[in-house]
Amino acid sequence: MRNTVLLVFAMVAIAPDGSARGTARKGKKNRPAQIAPTEAQPKLAKKQEIPEFTIEGARIIVSDCLPSIEGAARTIDMGPSPTPGQSRLVSRGELESVLKRHAITDVPSDIPTLTRIKRAGKIVAPSEIAGVVEIDVQKNLKRGITLVRVESTHEVFVAKNATPQVAILPLFPHQKGPFRTSITVDFVDGSNTPVRTFVTAEFNISEEGATPEVPRNTHVNAVIRQHGLQIATSALTLSDASVGDVINVQLSTNKVVRAKLVSRDAADIL
Repeated sequence: MRNTVLLVFAMVAIAPDGSARGTARKGKKNRPAQIAPTEAQPKLAKKQEIPEFTIEGARIIVSDCLPSIEGAARTIDMGPSPTPGQSRLVSRGELESVLKRHAITDVPSDIPTLTRIKRAGKIVAPSEIAGVVEIDVQKNLKRGITLVRVESTHEVFVAKNATPQVAILPLFPHQKGPFRTSITVDFVDGSNTPVRTFVTAEFNISEEGATPEVPRNTHVNAVIRQHGLQIATSALTLSDASVGDVINVQLSTNKVVRAKLVSRDAADIL
């Protein structure tokens, strides 16, 4: 049998730039093989929902995470709660560990894998802050000083059970006329980190208010309190002051110390 030789000639086209380009016939694209399904695909498990509880206190207790638990375990402390408006996750392992430490044997079997604890909060408007400061300041003003207005420009977000505490008023100058100062307001909710804000207060000081209650070089009775003992001595004020002010005084021994005026003629050595 003769050997048959097939000669395959490729058609070559000459491009204008002299380069050769091959041509090829268009063929049918290979289609991927379709595999018939043999078994039904298993359905994915539904994502577990995390239970969420909102609390108001500064501490988390077990019943906040497990409302159905009974007995002494309800009030077991779980640690600090999140800041107002924020949340934290409590794991099942954390709950079981706390219950075990307190020898709680009747542990629920349906403790969620995770529980979200959210801290309730509230917005305090600037007008409300200014009103609180105005009431507190009016109660502590001495004669001759009047409050003109209180300005608060920022709202604050605090715990739902937070209460405002106005800082002690600053020292007023012994000078007639208008006086502006900043006053601190802390919103306290039982935690160690109060929410702090500031307001601006404007006062008017009359001639009576500018007159010091205790002029400079006034002799006062100074008391030193140490280890439950009280030692009385004489002291001389070194500046104009009012009752409640902390100033420098000179003792009879010529030693200069800090003292708080508790009346027009008495001071406590600090």
